[in-house]
Amino acid sequence: MRITDAFFPAADPDGLAAWYDDWLDARPSFVPGEATPHHFAFHVAELEPWKQRLDVTEEHDFSSWGGARAVYFRDPEENVVELIARPQPHPELSLAEVGLPVEDVRAAVEALIAELELRVYDEWDDAFAPVGTDDGLLIVVRVGRGWFPVDVPAGTAPISVTIEGGRPGELAVPGSAHRVTCVA
Repeated sequence: MRITDAFFPAADPDGLAAWYDDWLDARPSFVPGEATPHHFAFHVAELEPWKQRLDVTEEHDFSSWGGARAVYFRDPEENVVELIARPQPHPELSLAEVGLPVEDVRAAVEALIAELELRVYDEWDDAFAPVGTDDGLLIVVRVGRGWFPVDVPAGTAPISVTIEGGRPGELAVPGSAHRVTCVA
């Protein structure tokens, strides 16, 4: 599965977009709306240059997830943003993950599987489920669960995600106002 775009509500979408253009030269799309802490991630080839540029030091080992390593930072609207490096190259600064907080993780995952033919990536439970592949993951979490590693509660603001690699269609994700569109 590959994430081609994601739309996140932001208090100042233009200002946040400009910040990303200055700091990363990559970003998801931002639309006017409630600025609850969202989670999203970008693929990078190497972490070191980004650690220096963003002044982050703590690196996280996700070797059980395809040999991944990651660093996190917070943007001006307090989103929890991850830069993830994997041994196999991915397009630099392409979207790697999008967090989708929902009321019922199991119902959301079952709908993603049934309607869009996505698959669960790794172990999951009623509070957390990664859905997709190393190329792109939807991180389905229970509303209020803390985003790793800062433990800021996941909010309910509506997110729209466009993906490739499943059955074409659109899903209103149960237990949320999120929409996932799969294109051919």
